[in-house]
Formats: sequence, C-alpha cells, structure tokens
Amino acid sequence: MGDTPKYDDEDPFDWLVFCPSCGAYTELGPDGKPTCNHGYEHEPASSPAGHREHRIRIETAADHLDLIPTVAGWHWAEWGRVDPKGSVESWVEALMTKTNRDRVPATWIAMFDDLPVGSVSLVEHDMPDRPELAAMSPWLAGLYVLPTHRRLGIATQFVTACESEALRMGIARVYLYSSTARPLYERLRWERLADDFYEGESITIMAKDLNSAKLSGTATA
Repeated sequence: MGDTPKYDDEDPFDWLVFCPSCGAYTELGPDGKPTCNHGYEHEPASSPAGHREHRIRIETAADHLDLIPTVAGWHWAEWGRVDPKGSVESWVEALMTKTNRDRVPATWIAMFDDLPVGSVSLVEHDMPDRPELAAMSPWLAGLYVLPTHRRLGIATQFVTACESEALRMGIARVYLYSSTARPLYERLRWERLADDFYEGESITIMAKDLNSAKLSGTATA
C-alpha cells in the first residue's frame, strides 16, 4: 500500500489561513483573499488557535471503530486500483482487522479537532507477495492524509507516532516502501535498503533501527 502519492510535508503557515466552515486550511489567492470564498474573517494559520499542534491529534483506531468505513474508503479511492478483485466493503473488513491497541497490526487516525484527516498502520507485511522479504517485519503502511490537510506536518507526526508505538510494543526495527516520499523518510533518518518496482511504480524500500534512533533522540513519544 505504501504511502500517499505526491504529498508535501513542508510548513505551510506563510500562505494558508484556517477556514472554520471548511474545517481545513485554505490557500490565499493572488488578491490575498482565501480561495474558498467563505464570507467571514479567517483565522491566520500562524495564530495560536489556528496552529496545527493545537488541533491535530494522533489517536488509535481502536477508539474510533466507527471511522473505519471512512478511512477504508479513502484507501480504496487511493489504492484500490491494485486490487481488481476487491471492493470498498472488503477493504473495510480488512482494515477492521488492523485495529489492535497493543500489537501489530494496528492503525492510527489523525484527528483535526473532531474531523478525521488521515491514517497510518503498522502491519506484518506490506509486500506479502515477495517471499524474499518475509523476514522483514513489521511495516509502516497506508500512510494517507486528506488533500485538504496536506503540508501540515501530519505525515511526520504519523511516522514518529508509529516509531514510538513500535518501541512500546518491543519492536526494534521497522520497514516501509515509498514511491514518492523518500526525502521525508530520509529526513527522519530512515535508511534506504533497495530500489525496486512494485505494483506498477518505482519504489524505495527503507528501514529504521528504533533502538538506535531512541539513543540518538530521533524517536519521539
């Protein structure tokens, strides 16, 4: 499943304002006005109330089972093309099995106030049809952020949350593959293992030793 294609994890606060009607940040147009056209005073994204750290929480899906159909629907729309025999219903069922609280497979949801805006999972294998990779487990997978909430640092929060949760579960090393976000993971000190071609696109397989990261202070709780 990999990660969300083409998202950018840069800080956006020099060109966005928060729109309470949209429930999201919205761009400023050339005239300096919000592009969503809602007619009221917008809250600057750099203000304390509008800052992402005051609004975004990473929470276990075990506490939000009612959101699984919504999250699985995102995943189906983003990656369903790789599962021609599947359906959104089968993806809901599959994701429901990945909602453990204290062991893999587990899923976390990003909540922007009370709005779900993204998800990520730790799974036993994210390339299960590659037997040569069977000994590599678990994998960070299914990192997805709604387009309206990208460029807010949520991807970074997801990755660091997964690292912390994996450490809490006694996991020393985690893996992932990415087609587009290698610079993000390298910035977070993930190591490139190999380049490959999978499900119709070029990917990079990466890993991170969490005990070493903990010693160097790169894993956050």
